[in-house]
Amino acid sequence: MAVRGGVACIKYFLGIFNFFLSLCGLLLLISGFLLWLDSIKTQGLEQDLLNRIYYVVLCILMGTGAYVMLLGFLGSLGAGLESRPLLAAYFLLLILALALDVFVIVMIFTVQNELILKLQDLYTYVYLKFLATQRLALRITLIILHHVLDCCGLTGVLDQIVTDTCPAQTGLDIFTVASCPSTIASIFQRNGSSIQGVSIGLGVVIVLFMVLSVVLLAQIKNRQWPQACTQPIILTTSWLYPQQQQDRIPLILPTTPVEASPPFVEMSPLGVEASTPYEDDKESNKV
Repeated sequence: MAVRGGVACIKYFLGIFNFFLSLCGLLLLISGFLLWLDSIKTQGLEQDLLNRIYYVVLCILMGTGAYVMLLGFLGSLGAGLESRPLLAAYFLLLILALALDVFVIVMIFTVQNELILKLQDLYTYVYLKFLATQRLALRITLIILHHVLDCCGLTGVLDQIVTDTCPAQTGLDIFTVASCPSTIASIFQRNGSSIQGVSIGLGVVIVLFMVLSVVLLAQIKNRQWPQACTQPIILTTSWLYPQQQQDRIPLILPTTPVEASPPFVEMSPLGVEASTPYEDDKESNKV
């Protein structure tokens, strides 16, 4: 039985949003897999520390993509089919996502300096590897990073001549482009409150979707429960009249007595009570 009213809006909202969420997860998964596959084909598995960190980041990217894709798939399919098991699994994944969000917030603010150094070293490794190999996957990665962070290379100004992955600048902005390592440090040092706000906002969104999924689950349960009681319910009175139930004697409930009207008596023209044909037959039989 399909849900109606405001719960139907929740159903379609969860279905559409989680469908696009699953597409985003699939995109992350494919991107991480292509970067990993390109690294394996060109250079093989090197044993230096930065290369291992690079592959760990790729594994995290693929794992995040797979998790987001599964989350969106369960949410979209569960809301569309109104399936309680799928929505329950979706709710459990949301709880896990909320726990991961809290863990990331704690890790960012407890090991912030170590995290900044790791990210700077990782960017330096990727940038130098691109300059040495000119791989397409690394080019795409650097183009995305440079345009998102609005930075260029290790020096900022000179790297605009060396590579074409930096965002285009005009006028005096060419001399004010910051390097990416310094931009990464400034993001955590000056925008710590912004990162905290984004993380808290993400947690609020997760809690909101948890509430919506619980509302949809409760409505589906309430609408599926009457279907199990469609058969007529037969009430018995064996506990009131056990002897009649054993003898299979139908129980006749007393009704309100109605006064019987006096019988109609036919009078003859002479005022004498006329006899009925039935009474005459009785008298003849006696004779």
